[in-house]
Amino acid sequence: MDKIMFKEKKAQLGGLYGGILTIVTIGILLAISMYVLSSIGDSTRDKNTAVTVVNETTSAAVDESGIYVTGGVKTDGLCTIGQITNASTGYGIVSANYTVTNCHIAYSYASPNTFVNNTIWNVSYTYTWSANNTASDATDTLVTQFVTFLPWLGIILLVLAAGVVLFFVIRSFAGGVGRGA
Repeated sequence: MDKIMFKEKKAQLGGLYGGILTIVTIGILLAISMYVLSSIGDSTRDKNTAVTVVNETTSAAVDESGIYVTGGVKTDGLCTIGQITNASTGYGIVSANYTVTNCHIAYSYASPNTFVNNTIWNVSYTYTWSANNTASDATDTLVTQFVTFLPWLGIILLVLAAGVVLFFVIRSFAGGVGRGA
């Protein structure tokens, strides 16, 4: 009789293992799907879209630590600086007074100038970037909606796991009562 009970419990645990394996497989497939959709969204963007900006006022004073202009926060934005002036005085800022790295502009000590450091600048520049389009927006929305759903997925999996545990607990008590009668 004990051997039969042992085989039944072993079969139940085998079913539990299969269920857990199924949930893990679904999770891995969802992660791969999200990666593929994200990659598709990136690859469908309009590459090398040029935008010209005239007299953009920096959001803060420019100093040695520097600041990004708007083009720098775009996806893969690359800037070509045309002209920079001091926003309050109109004084032209020559290229020796700043450095530019991927749309990040910083004051440079190459030619110290008190009218330039730690002031608000007006920057005219051109930047190229990968602009969004209908296809990339659609895949981005799909990925965002799924990420928004992830907390609910965790709750659903927790309830399923609790249900499986509860099922085995109730079944073991039901089996124990049946044998004693």
